[in-house]
Amino acid sequence: MEILYEDKDMLLCVKAAGVPVQSDKTFERDMVSEILLREREMGEELFCSPINRLDKPVEGIVLFAKTPMMAALLSNTEYKKMYLAVTFGRIEETSGKFVDYIKKDGKENISKIVDKNEKGGKYSELSYEVVGYKNVDDKELTCVRIQLKTGRHHQIRVQFSHRGYPLYGDRKYGD
Repeated sequence: MEILYEDKDMLLCVKAAGVPVQSDKTFERDMVSEILLREREMGEELFCSPINRLDKPVEGIVLFAKTPMMAALLSNTEYKKMYLAVTFGRIEETSGKFVDYIKKDGKENISKIVDKNEKGGKYSELSYEVVGYKNVDDKELTCVRIQLKTGRHHQIRVQFSHRGYPLYGDRKYGD
């Protein structure tokens, strides 16, 4: 686990693809458990709360609070979460907004776009900006910067895939 920043109240780490942020039903190694084990070995107080989460197959940066006071402060603070993603296909509009209703199927661990009147569907909104395009192995890819207005289960993956732009490397909603 690569640590980008640490002080007595918080820890900023790089999350590798394939590693869960928190424990799940598979009991695989996860970031929270690794941090708690590290704290125990260093003789520190045991507390770790992720402030942001990334899906298991996603690589990125995760912020953890190391004290309950910092967890409360960071959870109640307005800050922007920005995501970068690579999609299959060329997104022609260089910026835009996706508004949908997403329904989670917890049993199957998937989400899907549904009609706004369907029971269990939750309002979901994101905005994006195209960063660039690239051809790889005769496939056109688009790099997008994404800002979530809501934070639904698999939201980015579901909304882009629904429009025909599955995320590169996404085996659940992609190809």
